[in-house]
Amino acid sequence: MNYVLVTGGAQGLGASICRVFASKGYNVIIGYLNSKDSALELSNKLNKEYNVNCIVKKIDITCEEDVKCLFDEYDIDILINNASLSCDNYIEDKSFDEFMNVLKVNLGGTYLMCKYAKKVKTVINISSKDGIDTYNPISLDYCSSKAGIINLSCNLSLYYKDKKIYCVCPGWINTESVSSMNPEYLKSEMKRIGQDTLLDKDYVANKIYDLIDSNKKSGSVVIIDE
Repeated sequence: MNYVLVTGGAQGLGASICRVFASKGYNVIIGYLNSKDSALELSNKLNKEYNVNCIVKKIDITCEEDVKCLFDEYDIDILINNASLSCDNYIEDKSFDEFMNVLKVNLGGTYLMCKYAKKVKTVINISSKDGIDTYNPISLDYCSSKAGIINLSCNLSLYYKDKKIYCVCPGWINTESVSSMNPEYLKSEMKRIGQDTLLDKDYVANKIYDLIDSNKKSGSVVIIDE
């Protein structure tokens, strides 16, 4: 039985991606690290609503042995690297360990998942417009990691000729974490990058799903900002 694997799939955009694929009849692996209860709740809901095989799997995407065992255990057709970490503070306050930990999870974790996804047919890496042109001085580690994911995706598409590899770069999305932010800060950030309204997470998830049967060239960078 083949699966779609979504890392960071228990909440936010990841949960919406899982829901969209389940609604289309796909079996789904909800990857989580700390949000077990949310992952189980989502899995039960999707199994009942769509009659698919939706399971949960704890995944530390920075642990090479764990990642290798994951792909040995399951037959995965589609990999969506959505898990990420941020640590917002100014450069004067950001420690080297904080900076490197964000890169380790966001860029290093994406690399490891791609490295062992040998039988996967389609890989979609979730980056951000922050990796292109919406830089932020309090999250330079996050922005750098997302820029790295874009470059990594392009290089992997040249190396793995038998796969389709895409990189998706959304703007600000209306997720639980974003909606809990200081509204004045969020408003100023959206104004700074020219985004009028928050993107609906289900809208973004459907755009990601559309890539599966897309004729876009492998290595394409897909911006979602409206």
